[in-house]
Amino acid sequence: MKKIIASILLCLLVFGASAQNDEVFEIVEYNPQYIGGEEAMRSFIDEKMVYPASAIEEEKEGTVIIEFIVEKDSSLSNIKAVKSFDDDCAAEAVRIVKMMKWAAGKQRGKPVRVKCRIPVRFRLADRAGRELPPPIPPPMPEPKQLKKDSTGEVFEIVEQIPEYPGGQEAMYKFISKKLKYPKAARKKGVEGTVFVQFVVDKEGNVTRAKVIKDIGEGCGQAALDVVNKMPKWQPGMQRGKPVAVMYRLPFKFRLK
Repeated sequence: MKKIIASILLCLLVFGASAQNDEVFEIVEYNPQYIGGEEAMRSFIDEKMVYPASAIEEEKEGTVIIEFIVEKDSSLSNIKAVKSFDDDCAAEAVRIVKMMKWAAGKQRGKPVRVKCRIPVRFRLADRAGRELPPPIPPPMPEPKQLKKDSTGEVFEIVEQIPEYPGGQEAMYKFISKKLKYPKAARKKGVEGTVFVQFVVDKEGNVTRAKVIKDIGEGCGQAALDVVNKMPKWQPGMQRGKPVAVMYRLPFKFRLK
């Protein structure tokens, strides 16, 4: 009988220790840290974010709160949006967090599981203050991945999207320098978002640019003029080969 009781107590102790090891903390002595710090995390989010086309078209802005657990081995689990203003933006925020690298939190000198929450902000504004959102790849086509026309195949989804020479920062500077707010639009107080669609061909040339959403008073033409002045891009790639890719770029006009 004593042996049975001893065995039961041993099992309870082992179970209790296991349960304690699996405990998820919310407050610890040393919080989990994004590798590189907060500034690096903000840069990572900016670099990886693909603003959903649906949110751009509806001019949605806001913050998604993502909750997750930083495990003892620094991996992330239970990643989910606990607060959101848009389903597509929530899905994009979850995608970004899944790629992040964190260092585990510690309690009493040992790594433990810690629940964390971070905000992922979606804003249609560039760093120059002209309210220009970042370039947005087109939405997933259904059910095919490409379109055909008289000039050949034009992809909408590729393994590597086209890139402006110098990256997004260089493109922001180019647009800020070249985009002119039409006098007629200023005079009449016209504000809103213009969408320009174009194709970056296999050689990186910007071709077939056209306005697909206009707000009038010359704003569409002003945005189109900027796109037509762009230098060659780094072409998109599919299966290791350059391909023509359709691209959509929003220009937001807002009077200060």
